[in-house]
Amino acid sequence: MHNFINQVKRVIRGGLRRLLGFTWISASLYERDLINEPLPEVKPRIPFQFTYGELHHIELFQSVLTPKKLKSYKQRLLEDKIWLLAFVEGEVANSSWVSYKDEFEPNTGTWVHLAQKDAYLFDSFTMPELWGYGLETAMTTQRMITAKEHGAQRALAIVFTNNPAERHVMAKLGLREKERILTIRFLGRKFVRRYGL
Repeated sequence: MHNFINQVKRVIRGGLRRLLGFTWISASLYERDLINEPLPEVKPRIPFQFTYGELHHIELFQSVLTPKKLKSYKQRLLEDKIWLLAFVEGEVANSSWVSYKDEFEPNTGTWVHLAQKDAYLFDSFTMPELWGYGLETAMTTQRMITAKEHGAQRALAIVFTNNPAERHVMAKLGLREKERILTIRFLGRKFVRRYGL
């Protein structure tokens, strides 16, 4: 009986949240010095091939991403953002991006403003069947190497609080929490609080 009552309470709370449009997202902005702190050597537990993504690679994601997301990938390439891909046995294993311009983070509804020598590491994912092999760590390292080769002195990244694996990657690679972001949406309005650490 007790479990049934708890389930009913959860359903009512969830229904009220949806009815009122009440959601929240918690994230952290991380940063790392690319000049004065050496990048660690990272070896994933699975061999992979790294390449820079180009327009023709987008077709590889047609079964994975929505048409809207695929269109955004094309636009990013036209805006000179850098796309990094990892392949395992000829199949896409990881997709990651680097930008040198201010970027809007749609989930938090906030902007990441970059200084002249900053790089923003964003929109990275590893195919679920390859989680746990160290690909995300290796590709985040590769993004920082790429950023440094293109003149960046600092790397920034946003990681969501409910993603402990990505937070672990940031800590392992020496990225430190610089700022916390809390975004609440309620009755069609958005409230954002950003605070430094």
